[in-house]
Amino acid sequence: VFLIQSLQDLIAKIRIGEWSPKPWLCSLLAMLCIIGFFGVVGTMIGSTINAMSASADKYALNAQTVVDRLLEPTGYTIDSIDLNDYLGDLDFSSMVGGVLGMISSVASNFFLILIYVGFLLLESRIIDRKWQNLFDHKEEYDRSQLIMGRINEAIQTYISVKTLTSILTGVFS
Repeated sequence: VFLIQSLQDLIAKIRIGEWSPKPWLCSLLAMLCIIGFFGVVGTMIGSTINAMSASADKYALNAQTVVDRLLEPTGYTIDSIDLNDYLGDLDFSSMVGGVLGMISSVASNFFLILIYVGFLLLESRIIDRKWQNLFDHKEEYDRSQLIMGRINEAIQTYISVKTLTSILTGVFS
């Protein structure tokens, strides 16, 4: 939610002449950015898995070549391993079914989280009035707003730094 609020704040700062996006548009664009990000990451992971599975035989041959070269000075040899000797009894259809069930569960949970975040965003428009009704005096409310502002700013800064660090780690690794 804090990441979405940070994106909303960033989008709200956009000015084109005298026009600036309305709060509902900032919320919508922030959600679309998050969904788009997860879509791109999911596509990248899927294509990487497909490429690796398509090249599995090539990797096995390369690994065998590397092992042979490493063992050559010692005089030892390792015969090529036939995976069917070891994996013949495995039921791949049940394994694939398990993986697909897990993916379905993750997608279902992700969808529920999106619904929850959507309701939080809808509630964020009226939460200020509810918060204000909690206090008897305006001074108490103003003080609580100052504290909440500091907390939100600290959390947004932390998430921004963590996100940037994670992106840099991913790029440079």
